[in-house]
Amino acid sequence: GKVSVVNEALGRFQDTIPGFGFRSREIEHAYRADGVTPLPREERPLLRALAGEVFENQVVWFGHPDERRHAMSITVRRMHDAEGADAGAVLIARDVTPEMTAMRARDRLVASVSHELRTPLTSVLGYLDLALDTLDDPEQARHSLEIAARNGERLLEIVSDSLSASRASRLSTAMSY
Repeated sequence: GKVSVVNEALGRFQDTIPGFGFRSREIEHAYRADGVTPLPREERPLLRALAGEVFENQVVWFGHPDERRHAMSITVRRMHDAEGADAGAVLIARDVTPEMTAMRARDRLVASVSHELRTPLTSVLGYLDLALDTLDDPEQARHSLEIAARNGERLLEIVSDSLSASRASRLSTAMSY
């Protein structure tokens, strides 16, 4: 029912997040994996471990949303003595802030690119439908097809720019190693 040993890395983290690793001190700002939803007290990893639960990779964000925050992946395993009786638990906390931050950036990029692609694609499809509906008016059909072609070119530019940026990013990452 008490914390027996804390390694140096976790000790440094305890200094960063007041209350982390202490049952007697409440953590003011703990959030679920989405980083937004407050983590209820009964779902806090240390309290779950002390209650005898076993779990793997529970991601918890610590810190005030307006300040520097840390994401921890927490796993708890039970220990047993020679007779097989419960002898406590080992709580393993790993700082996954860089991975979680990268995943969020990727999600924002995907949403942005999806929006940028959807707009001209919707236009292309709309003007192609309009051209098909106006085949008896060649001038109107030609106008619709020209707009669809322009938006198709815009789609190609967006894809090409995205691929170039990705290539440049990989090259700069490879050169920094």
